[in-house]
Amino acid sequence: KTPSPKKTPSPKKTPSPKKTPSPKKTPSPTKAQSPKKPPGPKQLRARIEAAYLALTGGERARPVRLSALRAELADLDRATVDAGLLAISSGDRTARLSQFSDPRSLDDAERDAAFSPAGEPFHILRIQS
Repeated sequence: KTPSPKKTPSPKKTPSPKKTPSPKKTPSPTKAQSPKKPPGPKQLRARIEAAYLALTGGERARPVRLSALRAELADLDRATVDAGLLAISSGDRTARLSQFSDPRSLDDAERDAAFSPAGEPFHILRIQS
């Protein structure tokens, strides 16, 4: 007879340590998240000009529809953009707001985007050098 191979004992499997889930962090109810602070007048003017230049490909003195400008500044609420447009209309010598020459050519998007500080709607912005 040939000796039968000896059976080696199989290593015992040790159970892996159980991982306890870490508690989820939830914001403290006492710390309310405040809304984003609107930009100051100079920062707002700079944001409007940057959006204008993005829409014109870096060119100045080209008309930009306020509907396009508002879309470019979508992270700002309407009141904030209106405040910037009001500052422009109140004495900014390098920027001008104007109207479409034919109001019948306006679509709903243009009417909705209009800036009407005294009841007279403006639809176009031009920024000079």
